[in-house]
Amino acid sequence: MALIFLPSLEHIAAVKVALTVYNDDIVHFLDEFIETFKYDPDNSFRLSKRQEERIRERKKEIRMKLFTQIPESLVDRVVHIFQPIVSEVYFWVRDHYDIIKHIQKSHITNNLYWKLEGTIDRTKTSKQLIQNENINGEMRYAFAFAYFYNQDVYSQLCQSLTDEERESIYRNVSDLDVGFWMQWLREKVPSPETCDPENFEFDHWEEINSLLNDRSRRIRMSSFYSELDLFNKRRFLHTVWPHLSYMDDLRVCYYLSDETERDKIFHNPPSSYESKTKDLLCFYIDWPLQTIFLDVVNQMWDRLTPECFEHFLCYIVHQKLSKSMEDFDYLGLFKDLWNRIPDYYKEQFDRKTLDFARVLLSYDRKASTLSIAETLEKFRNLTIT
Repeated sequence: MALIFLPSLEHIAAVKVALTVYNDDIVHFLDEFIETFKYDPDNSFRLSKRQEERIRERKKEIRMKLFTQIPESLVDRVVHIFQPIVSEVYFWVRDHYDIIKHIQKSHITNNLYWKLEGTIDRTKTSKQLIQNENINGEMRYAFAFAYFYNQDVYSQLCQSLTDEERESIYRNVSDLDVGFWMQWLREKVPSPETCDPENFEFDHWEEINSLLNDRSRRIRMSSFYSELDLFNKRRFLHTVWPHLSYMDDLRVCYYLSDETERDKIFHNPPSSYESKTKDLLCFYIDWPLQTIFLDVVNQMWDRLTPECFEHFLCYIVHQKLSKSMEDFDYLGLFKDLWNRIPDYYKEQFDRKTLDFARVLLSYDRKASTLSIAETLEKFRNLTIT
């Protein structure tokens, strides 16, 4: 799978406008997510009723405002980008919470960088936070560890951290990857002056395993994935993803692997239940990659099982249509995917999946008085009663 997403000029323009008009909302949700964060092993994103209402109201306000400022063809795109932007902020907070909870919020909002495609540039953001001298040194070093920047870790950290500072980071920052590197430093590096990259070896699975015992934190496994051998890449990936990893880890690790590793780790591992094929492709149902999802399906067709196709359909139903996500025509995507699935695959689907498909395939936006989400909710209630 080598498809690369190249956003159109219209997409880039819509993102640029959206980030401007929703700037205050981004700050609001960032603050709120940090203040109210609770660990949830589920890898999905759910808004409270109050947050959903705020988004609906803001979309109405922005729509009215934009009609007088930009071409009508661009208005809907800008308005509907709000939901994935909020989702991006949530997952960034979730993945970095144990570090950013110690950082003044203004430092975060002033250093939050976005890519042209409309996702947070995690690498650039982390580098900016590391370089911000107004942020506590321990937290800057924690970011350096989480992203494993050689220059930051070795030339800055090792030469400037005192033993007390290293101990403080180890005690106070609970990100698993930070904890691992700090534990390694404590045991392998008696003093900052003796820190030498040439002596670094990644063969401490027992230490990693002990850190995984606390299953309420997350680890950026892609930061050191390349240092693992094939066995530990597979073992580690299966252990921590998705409930203990960063949001983008699976896709990043996939691109860090060569073709042989991709086959042995992601597509055809020794145990079929360890396969990550269907999970990888779900990234292409999410913002902003939806436009190439069907192309990726075509490219990966020989690797896709009936279970994969059913998983994609359910993902669209429960993560997109049921949540009224409007950043893409997910109903159209559902129908297009359904029409491509062989009938003998559909015969193996769960009855509930087939029932949802029947409801959605017969749904008519113009004729129905209910939204898609309301229609699905009504169907669920009928099946329960």
